Amino acid sequence: MKKTLTLTTLLISLCSVLPAKDIHIESDGSGDYADIQTAVYFAEPNDRILLGEGTFRENVELKTNCPLDIIGQGVDKTTVKGYDRNAKGTATFRMDDATSVSLENMLITNSYYGVRIENSTGIDVKNNLVIGNGDTNIQCLWSNNCEIDGNTIDGNSIYGNTDYGLYYLDGNKVTITNNIIVNQQRQGFYCPENTSDALISFNNVWNNTEGDIVILDYSTTPTLISNISEDPLFRNRLNADYELISNETPVLQGLRTQSIRSPMIDVGTSDGKNPDGFTDIGAHNKYGRLERTITAVKNWMGYK
Repeated sequence: MKKTLTLTTLLISLCSVLPAKDIHIESDGSGDYADIQTAVYFAEPNDRILLGEGTFRENVELKTNCPLDIIGQGVDKTTVKGYDRNAKGTATFRMDDATSVSLENMLITNSYYGVRIENSTGIDVKNNLVIGNGDTNIQCLWSNNCEIDGNTIDGNSIYGNTDYGLYYLDGNKVTITNNIIVNQQRQGFYCPENTSDALISFNNVWNNTEGDIVILDYSTTPTLISNISEDPLFRNRLNADYELISNETPVLQGLRTQSIRSPMIDVGTSDGKNPDGFTDIGAHNKYGRLERTITAVKNWMGYK
C-alpha cells in the first residue's frame, strides 16, 4: 500500500530536524524585530522568542504547525497587554489551529481573553500570571495534548474583574495542574461538557463568586486529583506580588498581616504528572518558577 504524507505531517517532520535560534524582542522595539507578532511571522521551526523586560502592547495571533516558544523574563518583569479588555473576541494570545506552541514566564492581561486556545495541539501555558482580562483569563476549546501548568489566574485587578478563570471544553488528553485560580466574578474552573479526558490535579481554586470547580455534565467528569480550595496567602497582592509566603516573616496580605505558611508551599508536582512534594502550586518569584531540591526547600527564604 502506498503511503502518503499530509501537509501537517510533513511540516512537523521538517520541524524536528531544523536548528533552533533565539529571537530577542524588546518592549521599546529595539530587538531583532519590532514586536512579538512580527517575530511570530518570521520565526522558523523550533525558534524561541525571548521577551525582554517591560510592557508589550499587542494582541498576538499564532497559527503555526511547528514548535515555537515565547518566553518572558518573569511575571514581575515581562507584561504582554492587549489593547482593550472589553473588545469582544480579542485575545492577548490567540491560538487557532496551532501546533506545539509554549507561552512561559510573563504577565498576560487586558484582552477579552488572556489566552485563547482553539482546535490546537500541543499547547503549553506555563508559569504565567494571567489577570485582568474581560471575559476569561484562559480558554481552551476542542484542543488536544495541551498542558496548563503553574499559572496564577486572578480575576481581580486594576484593569477590572474577570468572569471566568479557566474555561475548558471538549479536549483530548489535556492536563491542568499546579495552578492557582482565584477571585473570578463567576466560576474559577468551568467545564460545561465533554471533559472526561482531562486531568485536573494539584490546583488551588479559591474565592470564585459562583463556584470554584463547576462541571455541568457529570457523565463526562474529568479526573480530579488533590485539588483544594484555600486562601493561597500571596506575599502582597495589593502590590501585585504573587510570591507565596512562609511563616518566617509576617507580611501584608490584602489589608491584614499574615504570619502563617501558605497552603500552597510544598504542594503540587514538579513535572505536572508525578507528585514529589517539592513544588509550590503556582509559585513565582523573580527567578521564575520554584523548582527546588530538598536542600533548596530547607533554605527557601534564602532562595527568595
